Amino acid sequence: MDEYFADGIVQVAVTGTVVRIDFGTHAMPDEDAPPQPEQQNDAPPIMPRMRLVMPVEGFGQSVALLEQVLAKLISDGVLTRLPGNQGPVAAAPRPGPVASPAPPAGGRSPNFPS
Repeated sequence: MDEYFADGIVQVAVTGTVVRIDFGTHAMPDEDAPPQPEQQNDAPPIMPRMRLVMPVEGFGQSVALLEQVLAKLISDGVLTRLPGNQGPVAAAPRPGPVASPAPPAGGRSPNFPS
């Protein structure tokens, strides 16, 4: 089975009994272009990369399944709803960095004897 990566959905179009879902990834910045001050802290735009076409019945079943997965991710604390409880979701805050173990006595790794 082929796997594809998408940062998100760009567009959904319904034509008759067919649903077309365009998935996209963040556009890579032009390496030769100087950085734009207003874009330095913003994520690049999502550009369409792949289209999934399915019948409306399959789309409806998919939405029901995805709603179940979303509810589980929220209940597990992986995602959190933004204010209003109806809108988009965001990644739940992650705990701070994990402390590294103390270096071995003598400052040398037992994995690399000298």
